[in-house]
Amino acid sequence: MFSRIFTIVTNTFEKEIRRRSFVVIAVITALIIYIVQKATGMVVSQNGISTILDSSHAKFIQIISTISFFNGFLAILLSVDTVRSDFDTGMIQSILSRNISRWEYLLGRISGTWSIILFYYFFSFILYAAYNGGLGIQMDAALRVLPALLLSMVTAFVWITWGVLVSFYFPKMMSFLVVLFLMFAVAMSNTVFDNFAAAGKNIHDARHILHWIGLAVYYILPGTSSVNSMAKDFIHSQPFSPIHYARLFQFLLTGSMLTAVTFYLFQKRDVK
Repeated sequence: MFSRIFTIVTNTFEKEIRRRSFVVIAVITALIIYIVQKATGMVVSQNGISTILDSSHAKFIQIISTISFFNGFLAILLSVDTVRSDFDTGMIQSILSRNISRWEYLLGRISGTWSIILFYYFFSFILYAAYNGGLGIQMDAALRVLPALLLSMVTAFVWITWGVLVSFYFPKMMSFLVVLFLMFAVAMSNTVFDNFAAAGKNIHDARHILHWIGLAVYYILPGTSSVNSMAKDFIHSQPFSPIHYARLFQFLLTGSMLTAVTFYLFQKRDVK
């Protein structure tokens, strides 16, 4: 079983690593890393916190923010095509005709796409280290960055699952636009209601239909933006707000449900 899944993971990695979207984002990331590395005295702002890029630590934090920004887009770009391309070319029939179950195939495709995101992180850090002559951060900073990276990678996994699920029913470009809209809706609802809750306001005091729609998005869809906010708090040594615990539980619960629904619907999907 594990060897079959690993074969699909390897095949997915080899297929997706050559895609133009990955190459473009990798080039953009390399350019941003170069600019940040060369910038000294540049003032950047994150969540109202201004930082002067005059130290390796400040530059490293900015690189982390850049990687986190791009990983969601890369996850969507790759995921909407990794399974869809097998449907469009008829390759899926050939794959499933072998001794591979549907869940093994889907797990391999999702995990293989996720491995590209992990490679993107690795590539970015190696590139930064090459520019900088090392990462140049202290141990306490590394301990803050590590959980932030783990959270960011988990949100990428969720967007990959979204992309794969939507691609069951739409062509590549339409799937990309649908998931991009979902990303925007989640970001808006998470930001608005997290800020309301942090300010002690009653988020259920709804006065119009858009408020109720936002609440539905806030509770039903995985709160990826809320989790990314937690990652930023880790990086900037901000206290872990009590609302984060509830949002993290909601994210893990709804993310698990999304994954289960994706596998269930794929089991019912006609591959002919």
